Amino acid sequence: MITIDTFPMKWRVKRLDTDFEVLREYLLRAFPQTIIAPLPKIKKTRLSKRQASKRQTYYQRFLNALLKSHVLRTSKFLVAFLSEGNQEQFNVKLLTIEEETGPKNIYEFKTLTGEIEVEQRKRAAKFCNSLTQFTKQYEKINSL
Repeated sequence: MITIDTFPMKWRVKRLDTDFEVLREYLLRAFPQTIIAPLPKIKKTRLSKRQASKRQTYYQRFLNALLKSHVLRTSKFLVAFLSEGNQEQFNVKLLTIEEETGPKNIYEFKTLTGEIEVEQRKRAAKFCNSLTQFTKQYEKINSL
């Protein structure tokens, strides 16, 4: 079990590795327009204290990355994941959340302003801005 402390709300919950996987899978389904960080592979073997500490740090970074996104912060399941201290009540929410499917058309995407948003980083923006130049150069090379 991984212990998560959320500040400034002072929530403290314990979650399993599989709970993190379910959270990520749900967010991928519900918010396909947003980039979601990967998770480490789950090992069935017993972890040493050092390995467990590394895993907890990795999960904390994963959650911090999720909470940086204004779109993902609106997820009720993410809030329940961070705030629901009772494991049985959280398991009930897990069962109901797994039945939900993601958006089926573009008008069902959830955003803050109602417009479709795509989060991009500096390198991705630079790549997209210079893509037409790259395509033109590529066509010139292939036409020779």
